[in-house]
Amino acid sequence: MILQKLYNDYNFNVEMLLTQNYRKLNLTSDELIILLVLFSNKAKKKVFSLASISRKVDFNQNEIANIVSSLLEKDFLEINLETNNKREREIYNLDKTFLKLEEMLKDEINDDLKQANKSKTAETITLLEEKVNRILRPNELERVRLWYDTFNFDHDVIVDAINKANNNVTVLGIEKIVNLSVDDVEEIDKDVDEVLERIYKKV
Repeated sequence: MILQKLYNDYNFNVEMLLTQNYRKLNLTSDELIILLVLFSNKAKKKVFSLASISRKVDFNQNEIANIVSSLLEKDFLEINLETNNKREREIYNLDKTFLKLEEMLKDEINDDLKQANKSKTAETITLLEEKVNRILRPNELERVRLWYDTFNFDHDVIVDAINKANNNVTVLGIEKIVNLSVDDVEEIDKDVDEVLERIYKKV
């Protein structure tokens, strides 16, 4: 998980991310407080203790137990029994919280990309209609949308191909030109950098 690695290795402020988005994550303010207390435990083995939590908040142990139960039900928290020197203790982890935060960020990024694609699609349709001197047919409009939503064609390459095309331009003709410009080598490192940059911008 990218967020968890950023948190563990680079002190990423996941607490601020939680605080800003707890309502979007369907958390109550009380659940947020307990989660933040659990995150404040920097020990490698995170031992769960109602008494320890109660010293840091204004809730009694029964109230804390109820809130923790709710966090367990909502899949923000896991507690497992561990035996150490013949003594049992409860160990908690917050992996599921990281997963929920990552899913939330992915949804936001996808929404942003969809909005950006809508704007680019509209620009391309306008440019094509000017070039062919008519309104595009429904099947042509659908094909242009596929360039952005499914094929992930580069917008600048599309615009350049349309501008350089002759007067007999067609949607499929532009698609063939753009296809020839697509590099077969996937730039994995670049994609990772872009995702990380988007995550940082969301915080």
